[in-house]
Amino acid sequence: MSIGVLLDVDPTLNQIADLPPEWEAERTEVGGDWQATGIATDNLRPNKTPDGNGGY
Repeated sequence: MSIGVLLDVDPTLNQIADLPPEWEAERTEVGGDWQATGIATDNLRPNKTPDGNGGY
């Protein structure tokens, strides 16, 4: 699905289009207010995996 189609379906996605890297947005219901928060990046690094050794 293209971003254009997504925006046609939910134009409020434009409200979060300028989020900085490492941020996320969520809402409790369709049409509700977006809540943006920064996310922790330690868990996203390739060497930070569930077993601590680069594997799963």
